[in-house]
Parts: sequence; structure tokens; C-alpha cells
Amino acid sequence: MGNKQLWPAEVNVYRDNKSQDSVAVLSKNGRPRILLVPGKYEVADRLRWRDQPQSIPIPSDNAIVKLDIDGRRVARPDFNDAGMLWL
Repeated sequence: MGNKQLWPAEVNVYRDNKSQDSVAVLSKNGRPRILLVPGKYEVADRLRWRDQPQSIPIPSDNAIVKLDIDGRRVARPDFNDAGMLWL
């Protein structure tokens, strides 16, 4: 999730509800990526900004996205077909 302007500040990876070792956030075509062995994971990250953007790019292979803005859960995050999460 993110791009060059919205780089993940904190990335936490969980497998079987247990925290994994820290992971490096790499750049691929200007977008953040992490490398994991095949399996089911929960990946949580934080994006920090001075001015809230209108949208955030989300990789199309994400299964579930939970969104909190200013500590409040957004019940139905709004996506478009181009993989943008609207805030």
C-alpha cells in the first residue's frame, strides 16, 4: 500500500496471530513491497502525511483491507477498479 509520496512508516506482519520478525520494505517500480514465503498473513502498516490525500494506491492482490482514519474505523472502504482506495 502506498507509493513514493506515501511510504509505509511502520510495517507489522502476523502469521497465525503471532508477530513475525520485522520485514524490510523494498521499492519496486516506485511502490513499496515486502517479500514473504507463501502462506496466509496479516500485514498492517501506517502511512503518515501532513495533508490527507484523496486516495491511496492498493495492490490488486490484497484480500481484505481494514481502514482507520484518525483512530476511527471506516466501515466500508471505497475502492475503484484502478486499485485506488478513496479516503
